Amino acid sequence: RGVVRAASVISAKVPVVKCVDSASHLAIDLVIGAANGCSAVPFVHSHLQRFPALRPVCLVLKAFLAERGLNEVFTGGVGSYALVNLIIAHLQASSKSSKMSGKKRKAPEGASSAGQEDFGRVLLGFFQRYGKDMDT
Repeated sequence: RGVVRAASVISAKVPVVKCVDSASHLAIDLVIGAANGCSAVPFVHSHLQRFPALRPVCLVLKAFLAERGLNEVFTGGVGSYALVNLIIAHLQASSKSSKMSGKKRKAPEGASSAGQEDFGRVLLGFFQRYGKDMDT
């Protein structure tokens, strides 16, 4: 039994090998020749530590985009790294705006009074920012 169920090569500016894992049925994209891939890992890891909402919000948005056929860069969709950066920008802007407004809140933006993140509120804020506020 092989590791990869199906594979194809997408010819683009940066070639992509698309395959599906036999055991998990997860789709895997391997980018060939991108010099910045390894340097992005510490960047993403540091933001995962800083923003606990990053991972769950990213997973929900990836499913949301995949459901609508908007998750493939080569067909005009949003790739994972771009999506992560959009979410990070939203979380940073939300954090700054709550600090600048002078609100004396014990919990940061998107967090409950117990200090736990409200991922739904973060997700709705993301849709508000990029789906409504920036669309006007």
